[in-house]
Amino acid sequence: MATVTWTNSTPGPRQRPLAKTVIGMRVVGAPSFDPVGTVAIPGTTFAIDPTLAPGDYEFNATEYDTAGVASTNNPTCKYAVGFDPPSGVSNLSAA
Repeated sequence: MATVTWTNSTPGPRQRPLAKTVIGMRVVGAPSFDPVGTVAIPGTTFAIDPTLAPGDYEFNATEYDTAGVASTNNPTCKYAVGFDPPSGVSNLSAA
């Protein structure tokens, strides 16, 4: 199974504690990310849906503090889902 992983930031003295990280996903080239999961702090992994259709995807991660304020740094990563190989012939015979 594939996963998205990251390192949580460490809040400074003028920042609130972190509460969660929201993972967004889009097809490469789409205008916006759709939220696909929420991971409570201190979590740092999100399992990618194994039933994704073949294609190229991008994920991003947005941290939120305990007041619901989002981070301004939202890095992205790419993930490609390939096609499965052909199933192969069946009922092969020679006479």
